Amino acid sequence: MTRFGAVLLQPGRAFRDLAAARKPLRTTAWILILTGLLWALTAAGFGLAGASPMAPVLVSLSLENYHFWEMLLVLPLLVCVWLLASLIGKALGLIFGGKGTFRTTAAVLALAWSPPLLFVWLFETTIAVLMLFGLGQQEFVELVSPPGLWQTAFLGYHVVGAAWLWWLNIRALRSAQKLAWWKAALAGTLTALLLAGLFVVFVR
Repeated sequence: MTRFGAVLLQPGRAFRDLAAARKPLRTTAWILILTGLLWALTAAGFGLAGASPMAPVLVSLSLENYHFWEMLLVLPLLVCVWLLASLIGKALGLIFGGKGTFRTTAAVLALAWSPPLLFVWLFETTIAVLMLFGLGQQEFVELVSPPGLWQTAFLGYHVVGAAWLWWLNIRALRSAQKLAWWKAALAGTLTALLLAGLFVVFVR
């Protein structure tokens, strides 16, 4: 977990050190898998609280069992998206003249994704716990729906998490593929959109 702490304080140095490591995937893959398991537990919490998806459902799953399926599928989907993003990041690196390997790219992306995912997870888990202890879903929706302080805090928290993910993604690919900033920004934006797409389409 020392790499996780390092990426919070000195992300550029943490990514460079990881890219130069002999077996970069050994630690960071488990950090991402643990993150996915925590999201699965939160989905289970929403399910036990009897919550329904709080955003329009874009996949063909019943609303009554949605969080059950989310609990089962969020980890394998996260891993699949991570591997796909790593493959695309490596391919973009080749196109832009980068020099990193697939393993290095996957390792730095796992490390880049975990802190923002856990940051947003803390917020979602807090909501799940409050619902387990009696907060009604309708009551919560009525709290954050009208424009004002609570809606701003709710949306702002998620925007900060997304911006942090985007920034770390760019720095990670710059270190893994040894790219110029503008090339890393393009590659990092494209691969970050894959993870954002998973949450937009599936995570509720």
